[in-house]
Formats: sequence, structure tokens, C-alpha cells
Amino acid sequence: MTKRNDKGQFATPDENQISPENEELLGLYLDSLKSQKQGTKGSTSDTRGREVRYWLAYCEQRGIDPLAAVTEDVIGYIQSITDQSDTTIDSYYRSVQSFYSVVENDQMHDRLELEHGHPCRDKSDINLKDDFDVHASTSEYKRQHTTAGLDLDGTRDGDAVLALKPQAVEQLFDNVPGKRKQTRLRNEIAVRLNWYTRYFPNESRGACLNGPKKSLSV
Repeated sequence: MTKRNDKGQFATPDENQISPENEELLGLYLDSLKSQKQGTKGSTSDTRGREVRYWLAYCEQRGIDPLAAVTEDVIGYIQSITDQSDTTIDSYYRSVQSFYSVVENDQMHDRLELEHGHPCRDKSDINLKDDFDVHASTSEYKRQHTTAGLDLDGTRDGDAVLALKPQAVEQLFDNVPGKRKQTRLRNEIAVRLNWYTRYFPNESRGACLNGPKKSLSV
């Protein structure tokens, strides 16, 4: 079973330790990556090395030979990390793609041979957007707080608006700060006015202040 560290990051039991055989395979991949793509930045190489290690650890835990992996194995890996942000999933998948592209093109190391070919060459194999609703440029914050424009007044159909969802804002109504009742009332009015006049500009102020949960009273 996939394990994570105390930060929620993917991790194998001993801080991502893999077998000596897979350590060698990782080293061969990085060596070939450096020779094939000489302009690769050090930070990119470090990311690929770290994330390919995650993939090799996943394979090791499940008895999969990385050099004989098929598309279904990669899909299983993606399914094991769907609780991560879109950008993280995309990066992990790109590292798996990089591993197989480099291994497939390698002509220096006898060991770097794929038994079944590249398991995730392009979108015809795996499409993160269509198959998993993962958008490469979407951060976790945006994924949680983006609202379709057609749901809001004053925006064009199809526009994406980065904003708190209604359910999140309504929770603020009953949890406004303030030591005194009058202070809390003032703060609640400010929150409600901001919310309702922004998203329901055609509603009357009295109706807005009453809101969906309760009326205001001193």
C-alpha cells in the first residue's frame, strides 16, 4: 500500500529506499538523461530523479518489473496518488514518461531495454485531463476554489473565476470574529454585504441580510 510521510508526500517505508537493483536502474536512467538532454537544468534532473524513485518504489512494492511495465501499471500508480494536487500528479506522471522515453532511446546501457515498449508514450495511452480530470496548470488552491463563470452574475459563460465557493462563505456567517455581540454583528453584516452584493446584485438588501440561514437581530 502506498505510504506517505508526515507532510503527506509519497514515501516508501525507509524514506524512499529501494533495492540495490532499482538504485542501479535509477542511476542508469539519470546518466542517460544527462547524455540525451545535455541542456537539462540541475533542478529538473533532481526532480526527475526524486519522482522516478517514487515510481520505482511503487513498482517494487507491487512486484512490478519497471522495464516490463504496461499502461495498466502506470494507471494504477496514478490512481494511488489522486489525493495529490493536479500539479503534483502531472509532475509525477511526467517523470514516469521521462523514465520510459530515456530508457527507450538509450544506446549506451545494455540493461536499459523495455520488454513491452513505452507504456505511456502519449495521450492515446493515458490522458490526465480526460481520464482523471487532472489539469496540469491547476494548483490545489485553484482546483478547490474556482467557480464556473456561468454560475455568477456579471461574468461570461465559460469564464473561470477564482473565488470561495458559496458553502465556504456561508460558514463565515456563523463564525465571524469579535469579543462582543455588537462587534460580531457588525462583522457579520460586513461579510454578508460583501458576499450578497457581489454574487446576488439584483437581490434586495433586506433579503441579502436575512440570508439563507438566519436573520440578523441585535
